[in-house]
Amino acid sequence: MINSDVPHSAVPIKNSHVMIDTIIIQTAFLSETPGNDIDRNCLSPFFHNTDLPCIPLLLENEIQNEIVKKLIQLIHLFDSKSDFFELKVKSLILDCFYQLLLENKNKFKNHCPSSQEALRRLRIMLDYIHEHFNQPFSLTGLANHTLLSRESCCRIFKQMTGMTISQYMTEYRVMRSLPYLADGKYSIAEVSALCGFSSQSRFAAAFRSKMGCNPNQYLHSNFDIIRNS
Repeated sequence: MINSDVPHSAVPIKNSHVMIDTIIIQTAFLSETPGNDIDRNCLSPFFHNTDLPCIPLLLENEIQNEIVKKLIQLIHLFDSKSDFFELKVKSLILDCFYQLLLENKNKFKNHCPSSQEALRRLRIMLDYIHEHFNQPFSLTGLANHTLLSRESCCRIFKQMTGMTISQYMTEYRVMRSLPYLADGKYSIAEVSALCGFSSQSRFAAAFRSKMGCNPNQYLHSNFDIIRNS
């Protein structure tokens, strides 16, 4: 298990052909909301710990062997894409992290957690973004709301979440668009406007980057599911 921002490489033990299955996990997939209890108490002490660049998974270790088995099951699930496989994939990843963190909790003692003041400011910024996601975004408006400078807002947000405010806003708008698309009552242009995008083309580009398909493809895939149910 290689931590974030750790340069690494892999070579076969012997000069033979090998297949490498790589599972890349975004922190947002696990905690969903930066700064919440799971992020603050469980994930940040690992992902922001420079003293813990990696955790070996050794088959002779009973717990680590079980984790490897879960990861193999996860790969098979992802390849098969059976009904509702996404839920099982997420549950397996969370269980793996639970076992990993529990077994290595003594290595977190040197971790310096984020200050409560920085967390308080992050929550204020997130609340503002969530409330105004469907409107043209103003960094000045966010700064005035948090009583900070524009530069301080950007620095604190990036430090606490690993994302810029613009990146987070774009991803949040895309995620908020999914219920509208699944509803089937709105056109792509209407969904784009409802979620605060300045144009349909910007919405399509952001959606494709986040979801791996166009809004129209997502819209019709959900329509087919509803029609055949």
